[in-house]
Amino acid sequence: MNGLDRNELGAFLIQAGLSGARDHALACLLALNGLRVSEALNTDADDVGLERGHHTLRVNRKGARSSSSRSHRAPHALCTSLSASGAKDQSLSPTPVNA
Repeated sequence: MNGLDRNELGAFLIQAGLSGARDHALACLLALNGLRVSEALNTDADDVGLERGHHTLRVNRKGARSSSSRSHRAPHALCTSLSASGAKDQSLSPTPVNA
């Protein structure tokens, strides 16, 4: 199975950006951070943090207990999407998805 080449990835991210902040944030998490769909959709504002001047994202990985998490560099698009919503419980998914 082959992934996207550079041009396809660029087109994917551009199209997602044109669709809105939430779509762009989701596309960045999938394409640039390598998250699974369920991992990306289960993120919310409480998972975004700041370490050494960089935005981070706490992610519950597949097979891990719910208390286990990793920090990933959060794309600027995610921070923009979550902060623009103004809602503390805002997530990328309208309903949580099991990882």
